[in-house]
Amino acid sequence: MMTQFTRALAALAFAAVAGQAQAGPYSVTLMDYAGGTDSTGWDINNSGVFVGSATVAGESVGYLMSGGTTTTLLGPAGAVGAGALGISDTGVVVGNYYTVAGGSNNSGFIYAGGSYTSLSLPGATDTYLRGISPNGRYMTGYALMGDGSISSFVYDSVSGVFTTVFNSPSLTIAQGVTNAGLVVGNHRVFGPLHRFAFTYDIATATVTDHEMVGGDVRYRGINEAGLIDGFFNDATGSHGFIGSEATPFDVAGASATILEGLNDTGWLVGQYTDAAGAIHAFVATATVPEPATLGLMLGALGGLAVVRRRRG
Repeated sequence: MMTQFTRALAALAFAAVAGQAQAGPYSVTLMDYAGGTDSTGWDINNSGVFVGSATVAGESVGYLMSGGTTTTLLGPAGAVGAGALGISDTGVVVGNYYTVAGGSNNSGFIYAGGSYTSLSLPGATDTYLRGISPNGRYMTGYALMGDGSISSFVYDSVSGVFTTVFNSPSLTIAQGVTNAGLVVGNHRVFGPLHRFAFTYDIATATVTDHEMVGGDVRYRGINEAGLIDGFFNDATGSHGFIGSEATPFDVAGASATILEGLNDTGWLVGQYTDAAGAIHAFVATATVPEPATLGLMLGALGGLAVVRRRRG
């Protein structure tokens, strides 16, 4: 459980990392799946291992990129399509797979040691895993329930317990999560319709909502310093952000930018839509990194030198 002292330290670290992440331009590296379309970057761990999803022949394919090598993740036996959406520092991947063409009958999966394990929220008709903590303990996601409602949840892999964050008649998603059990996501409420981003503290079961005036905002990733990324929609379209919507992040020349995750060095992952309407996965790194992170960046991205780079 986090003490007030450790929360204070986290807040100070958040401010420090936010200052680093927001300073200067970023280099954007394409991470598209070869032979696919509509690639999306979902997460990246602290070793620079990237996970994403793309469309191939009309169905979803998950993939992992590390050191210049791409590993395709198709889900367990019987899967028609799959997406890889989160990765821990130990290389455990979470995501979802479906068994009916077009995306129906979804279950979550945990991929570790070359094997798949299915995971579904009890009472759900479809389960989607969206994130995993760096240490691999907590897993997040959302599920379509038998009564037609939607539940966002956290799964503790140590205790085997599911905790519901929200149960709603509308969409709610839990995604980023830290080792200490701080979760970020978004949910919708009606009367009138509002979309809120939220943080959720597993230890205290405390939810804190954030609403964007004049638009809607969605929290997606959170790192160990407490830095959040995500995206917001306003009258001009979709924009990524770092820390809050007051610090937008847009890939140069893109008609839309969405951030889905980040790691402790501040590397950002997501998708952008180009002028022709094609959707691309990417990793964004600050062009002038801190000396302490330079070696890690060179090692992880060295194998990606063959990938075309663009400035964002």
